Order: sequence, then C-alpha cells, then structure tokens
Amino acid sequence: MPPAAEIRGMSIVLLGDFNPQIFAPAWFGENELIRPTEADEADVKIVHHEFAEFSLDWVVVQVTRERFTVDTSQDAFFEPSRDLVLGTFELLDQIPLRAIGLNMHEHRRMNSTDAWRQFDHAFATNRRWRNLLSEPRIADLTMRGVRPDGYEGYVQVSVQPSWRITDGVFLHVNDHYAAVDESAADRAGASAAMEILRENWQASHERSLGIMEQLVTNSGD
Repeated sequence: MPPAAEIRGMSIVLLGDFNPQIFAPAWFGENELIRPTEADEADVKIVHHEFAEFSLDWVVVQVTRERFTVDTSQDAFFEPSRDLVLGTFELLDQIPLRAIGLNMHEHRRMNSTDAWRQFDHAFATNRRWRNLLSEPRIADLTMRGVRPDGYEGYVQVSVQPSWRITDGVFLHVNDHYAAVDESAADRAGASAAMEILRENWQASHERSLGIMEQLVTNSGD
C-alpha cells in the first residue's frame, strides 16, 4: 500500500499587475469575501504598496506587484480558498492577469527507511548519474510536460526529500495555465483567468493528486 499524505497543501497563484496595499483584511471584510470577525482578527504581517501579507485560521494571502497567492494547508478549505480568489477577481475584474497556477503539494512518509531508499534509488541512480556523481541522491528533481487539455501552459512536477517528516518525500505539482497571450496582457482583465479556475478546478485537483499517487506507487518500476 502506498504511503498516505501526512501533510497536504494547496495554493493558487495569479501573475499580473497588482496594487498590494488594497489587499488588506478590511477590504475583504467590507466586500463580504471573509466574515467581519475574520477581518478584525486577521494576523497582518504587512500591508504596503510593494507587498501585503495576512493570514486567517484557514488561509494565507500574499500579494506583490506581480503575484497574488492564496495558500492553505487544510483540506477542508481548499474550495473556500478557490472561492476567495473567484470572489476577489470578480470584483477586481479589470486587473490584468497573465497566468494562473493551481498548485498541490504533499509530504508523505515512506513505509520504512528501506522504502525511502528504494524511492530515492528509482529516481536518482540511473547509469548517467552514476557516471557523474558518487552516491547520487535526490535533492530537487523537477520535470515539466505539455498541458493535456489544449490550454497554453505546462504541468510541472517536483520531487524532494521531505524537510517536515523523517523518511519522507515532498511532492509538488504546478498546474500552470497561460490566461492570455503576453502581448495582449495589458488589454485583458481577470475574466479569462477566473474562467480557467472555475472550469478546471476539479480536473486539476484530481490530476495533481493522481500524479503524486502514481509517483509513490510506481517508484519501484
């Protein structure tokens, strides 16, 4: 039986042109994107014209001039985090967005130290690496493939040793969609990216989980 995920997280990343200082908890509360009590009790790290960050019990919001991110490590709040993004950019629909990334990550503890070594061996010790390095081991393996659904973008998978759990593996899938052509980004609002999020959320979620499951299940093949 493949090891189960002990820690799982999800983030949605938007690339575009943002004014970070408007993304304060009070703004989300006033627009009924979060409850007023959540806005009042939010842990605000900073709200500045270059960077904003605050956290609630279930989500972290970070914004720079070029990047908007929501991140949660609680499975029950994956969909509410998606809805927070949808609600935000339905209101701010004139903000130009160039790309959207739907990210899933997991820390899985292998069933034993030997199982971890087998997993590591399957990825790291092919003939080419043995000719180049002494005792090669995974540090950060990243593979990128073309999208399977006709959208512009890519699906990128990263594998690392877990820094959270012993004899564990960290798996990350970045499901990256180009929302608009870069040359047209200054003329496009958020609607295209939100349509991608709305229409592809479930398929992306299932694809990412399937990729991570197959990696740990078939590592000995």
